[in-house]
Amino acid sequence: MTRVAFATAAPWADLAADDRLAAAELEKRGLTVCPALWDSPTEDWAAYDAVVIRSTWDYHTRHAAYLDWLGRLKAAHVYLFNPPEVMRWNSNKTYLQDLARDGVRIPPTMVVEQFSAPSLERLVREAGWEKAVVKPTVAANAYETWMTDLGTLQHTPDGQSAFEALLRKSTVLLQAYLPEVATGGEWSFIFFNKAFSHAVLKRPREGDFRVQENYGGKTSPVEAPGRLIAQAERICRTVRDDLLYARVDGVEVNGELVLMELELIEPSLFFGSHPQAAGRFADALLTCLAP
Repeated sequence: MTRVAFATAAPWADLAADDRLAAAELEKRGLTVCPALWDSPTEDWAAYDAVVIRSTWDYHTRHAAYLDWLGRLKAAHVYLFNPPEVMRWNSNKTYLQDLARDGVRIPPTMVVEQFSAPSLERLVREAGWEKAVVKPTVAANAYETWMTDLGTLQHTPDGQSAFEALLRKSTVLLQAYLPEVATGGEWSFIFFNKAFSHAVLKRPREGDFRVQENYGGKTSPVEAPGRLIAQAERICRTVRDDLLYARVDGVEVNGELVLMELELIEPSLFFGSHPQAAGRFADALLTCLAP
């Protein structure tokens, strides 16, 4: 019998509720799905026919250990989804600049190196931005992500202090704030084997810019326009490696999808938002496992 591990972290040791839907569909197809903690010292990963990364949602807090784990699985020839090289690349948000060089539109972005201490106010002013979003280059779920504006930076030292504190811990991604996040929401397009499956629209709570549900954001299933699906598919296909799953997060600006994140490691895939989503995922995995 084919055994598949869904790699998790301790708070979701029995699988996140959404992932249970996918596990149930795989079990209907004759596979056995086993939750397995990614950082378990005793797990025999080579005993599985495949390992699928799902709720390893603490990876950014132990980035070096996580990359080391991916390396060990690769060395042991574990069949891993997504491929370890792709996840290593995708784990640092500087990948956005790689995609921009391939023609993908991203928000105006600059990378500020760790242990530097430039003036945040000067960087934002010289870039011509009114508002900016500050985040570590290794982060998930809006971890240590915040927004500031020129007026605040010019009149209080708090933003500069927080910026310097973050730079002591991490290289930082500085991006222009896109107001379309609040006015139109952020789209998530989900692909299995690079074929479009379904979409959701995420909106921040009033007065915030973060669309994640743990910050009060709301997620709704939607029928996405075909033109945006096509743009998201082009973004997905800029990655030449095979991908069991991908989530393209973006906002629409003047009819064009601007990429916020290309999620290839452990994204929520919103199986519960579409009646066929979990089944499509299961079929995609079976296709990958077929001899």
